[in-house]
Amino acid sequence: MKKEIRITDEEKGIIQVTTLDERWYGKETKDKVTGLPVITWKPSVTFITGSYPKGVGYMKWLADKGFDKAEEVKMEAGDRGTIVHHAIEKLIVEKTISMDTKIKDREGVEREMTPDEYYCVLTFSQWYEANGRPKDIAVEQTVESEKYGYAGTLDYVFLIDGAYVLLDIKTSKYVFPSHELQVSALKQACIEENMKVDKIGILQVGYTANKNQHYKFTEVEDQFPLFLSTKAIWAKEHSGDKPLQRDYPISITLPDAKNAPGTKGKTE
Repeated sequence: MKKEIRITDEEKGIIQVTTLDERWYGKETKDKVTGLPVITWKPSVTFITGSYPKGVGYMKWLADKGFDKAEEVKMEAGDRGTIVHHAIEKLIVEKTISMDTKIKDREGVEREMTPDEYYCVLTFSQWYEANGRPKDIAVEQTVESEKYGYAGTLDYVFLIDGAYVLLDIKTSKYVFPSHELQVSALKQACIEENMKVDKIGILQVGYTANKNQHYKFTEVEDQFPLFLSTKAIWAKEHSGDKPLQRDYPISITLPDAKNAPGTKGKTE
């Protein structure tokens, strides 16, 4: 099933639920009246920013590709981005990675990177060296805003030249407004959790538009008020929504056919 449930913060008791087009963060709390455990759900930052207007360029691209093909392209790009993110995280933690290193994709299946994915990781290492091998303060950490009711997973916070930089890594060729809203929202959540953030930015890896270096860092101005406006649109479209839950049997078994050899009676 195209559904992923994973623990993103065991200490806080936060789980992440991802379906085809939705992402929620669930947290077990206690009912104030009964004291019984209940799960409260917060939408993810990316789920909310998906409600930001896509613009004329996107609509033209969608018309040119057709809906089904556009969805296929987005799924492929998402798979590529997931592999690159997991590979970079592994590189930061283990300090070494090779082309034949097995990396988990969005389905949790381990596979080797494509040359393009491996090159994206290589360009990250080039950025890392060019910035003096900065110290990582947070790596793939889940943060939540109790005040505004959302949660998200930041890529990294690095200490660069005395400044705490919240860095979001992208494999896309362009920085879209929704990307800027994402890092702005994550910054607010970090502040609520007493994490220091001086700058926010987006690092595009495997960015071949640059001749001398195939990465591009873009510092982003805080656009949290615009994120809240987008969240209001999201709330209008998803009022009362929560992760889709259905009951399924653990297994499915077909009984013997009624006209199988050795059985009595006729097939209706």
